[in-house]
Amino acid sequence: MKPLIPFRQSPGLCGPASLKILLSYYDKHFPEDELAKLCEVTPEIHASHAQMASGAEAVKAKVESKSEGKLDDLRRYVEDDIPVIVGWWSNNQAHYSVVYEVGKTRVFMMDPDTESGIRIMPLEEFEAAWHDTDGGPKHPIKQWMMAITNWKPPIEE
Repeated sequence: MKPLIPFRQSPGLCGPASLKILLSYYDKHFPEDELAKLCEVTPEIHASHAQMASGAEAVKAKVESKSEGKLDDLRRYVEDDIPVIVGWWSNNQAHYSVVYEVGKTRVFMMDPDTESGIRIMPLEEFEAAWHDTDGGPKHPIKQWMMAITNWKPPIEE
C-alpha cells in the first residue's frame, strides 16, 4: 500500500478528516471544511455512518460499509491496498480513523486526533475498542467499517 498522508483534524471533525485522509490516498484532494459540508456535519454535530458514506458518494466514490466487521475483513481490504475507515471508541467517545495495516499482533491507523497522525494498537486493544455509537449513546454499533472500492463514472451530458 502506498503511504497515507496524515492530517490533523479540526475539533469535532474526525469523520471528515478521516475521509480526507482516505480520499487523498486515491489522489482526490478536498479541504476538511468542504467534506464536512458534504457529510452535513459540524464540530457540534458529528458524522453518522450514513453521513460518512454519503460524503464519500458525493465525490463519486463507490463505497462498501458494514457493521459487525471482522479483523479478517480489514485484513482482506488492506492486503488489496484498500485502506478502511473504522468507527471506534477513543477517549470515552466515538471516533473515526483509517486502518492501513493489520499485522499479527497490531493494527496500524492514520488517526487525525494524534500529533503524528499515526496510532498503533495491539490487536486485543483495538478489538475491544472497535465499537462506536451512531445517532447517540442509545445506538451502539459494533465493528463499523467503510472502504472506497471504486469511482463512479462522470455523467455524460
